[in-house]
Amino acid sequence: MKTPSRKNLFNKLFKGASLATVAIAFQACYGAPRDFGMDQYIEGTILNTEGNPMKDVIVNVNNDSIQYVQSDIEGKFRIYIPRQEQYKITFSETQGSNITERKDTTIIDQGQDISIIITLDK
Repeated sequence: MKTPSRKNLFNKLFKGASLATVAIAFQACYGAPRDFGMDQYIEGTILNTEGNPMKDVIVNVNNDSIQYVQSDIEGKFRIYIPRQEQYKITFSETQGSNITERKDTTIIDQGQDISIIITLDK
C-alpha cells in the first residue's frame, strides 16, 4: 500500500482550505439575504403656513424615543422603520428643550414607500 507523501498531503489540505475560503467569501458577499421588505421608507417635507420649509423639526414614528430624525434645511426628512399596518407620526418643533408645537398624523401602510407633506401652524 502506498502512503501519501508529506508534500502531497500538504497540497490536498491547501486546496481544501482554499476552496473553503472561497465558499465562505462568496456566501458573505452574495449569499446573505437582504430583506428590505421588512422595512418601511417614509419621507416627507415639513412646511409652515406660508409654504416655507421648516428645519430641525423632530419626526418621531410610533412614539419611538430612540429612532427619530430631524428635518433638514429644505424641510425634508427620511426614515426607515420596521413595517407595520399603520404608523403614528409625530412632528415636534422645539426651542431648546421646550416643544413649541406638536402635530400627530396616522398613516396606513399600503405596501409601498410613503411620501407626505405636512404643514405646521407656524
